[in-house]
Amino acid sequence: MGRHVSASLTLSTGAPQGCVLSPLLYSLYTYDCVATTNSTTVIKFADDTVVVGLISDNNETAYLEEIRNLENWCQNEEYREACYFIILVFNVET
Repeated sequence: MGRHVSASLTLSTGAPQGCVLSPLLYSLYTYDCVATTNSTTVIKFADDTVVVGLISDNNETAYLEEIRNLENWCQNEEYREACYFIILVFNVET
């Protein structure tokens, strides 16, 4: 530090891998991407986000609404290039 300053470098590839600040920076970048119902949870780790939802009595309305919210969040101009997602649904019979 002090007089020793590195040159700036702009990266457009997402969170820098292996950097101790990556999880913090990702959390700051996605602070407004949160669950909106009690039956869903948005989990963030490093540079990944997962939506987990409880579907009971074959009513998946809240879960699908949460997926739509995530999709709308990703359509924001700031995030459009950084968002890629896959939807997986597990049907567990009890």
